[in-house]
Amino acid sequence: MLTTGLLYDGHNVWAADTRSDSVEELSSRDGRILGAFHVGSGPVGLAFDGTNIWVTNRDDDSVTKLDAGDATVMGTYPVGNAPIAAVSDGKNVWVVNRDDDSVTKLRGSDGKVLGSYGVGGGPVAAVFDGTNIWVVNRGSDSVTELRTSDGTVINSYPVGSSPVAAVFDGENLWIANSESNSLTKMRPSDGAVLATVELDSGPQAIVSDGTNLWVPLKRHAIVKLNPRDGTTMGNFPAGGMPTSVALDGQELWTVSYGDGYLIRLDARDGKMLGVSGLRMPPAPAR
Repeated sequence: MLTTGLLYDGHNVWAADTRSDSVEELSSRDGRILGAFHVGSGPVGLAFDGTNIWVTNRDDDSVTKLDAGDATVMGTYPVGNAPIAAVSDGKNVWVVNRDDDSVTKLRGSDGKVLGSYGVGGGPVAAVFDGTNIWVVNRGSDSVTELRTSDGTVINSYPVGSSPVAAVFDGENLWIANSESNSLTKMRPSDGAVLATVELDSGPQAIVSDGTNLWVPLKRHAIVKLNPRDGTTMGNFPAGGMPTSVALDGQELWTVSYGDGYLIRLDARDGKMLGVSGLRMPPAPAR
């Protein structure tokens, strides 16, 4: 499963390191580690609200809010059981609680809990489509659509087997189904399945660069796809089972779960640009 989250904040890349209960900031220019900052226990998921980084701490049921400019801890807030992912709607932050099948809505300004909403079984990811929140339920092979204003469940839709991630490409939703080796393309207006794209191996994550989709696969590779028809545009080696993925506009970043490193690829041609270690202990905050 996804164990280390990645996020690009418009300047640098952030990686949640579960081994050291820290978040590492890396230079987007060369992958150099700029610092490691202690958060809660078992950080796994990251979200950016335009100003702050939100870290889900799976093992102590909390989220930590960091200032993206200097990594100052702005607050730590209790949520549900085993928070594993989060997404911002631009105003509030939605935290996915895997072990109690719920999503917690926090006010972005101060972390106040605005509500808790039941979703499907074993939720592990969420995405915002500009209007509503979509939650990926790994345990029930479904996605749940929530109304952003009040958390009302609009509907729940079946997808492939063991979905683990989702992305909105600006027009449609894409769900990564790890056990059925496929992607589900959905229309967000009504949840209609527009296509199912078969892959060579189980997808572990998914990201859009505005033109193409990039999908880390369990079999040590990242595949580049055309979102119009799902055709493969390229297939690139990426260490021992790449998991999380982030784009900084020019480079693709992925965590190689099999060997514990962060790999950088050129987003134009998939060429490997470098490898960064994630094995340093937490450093004092700047």
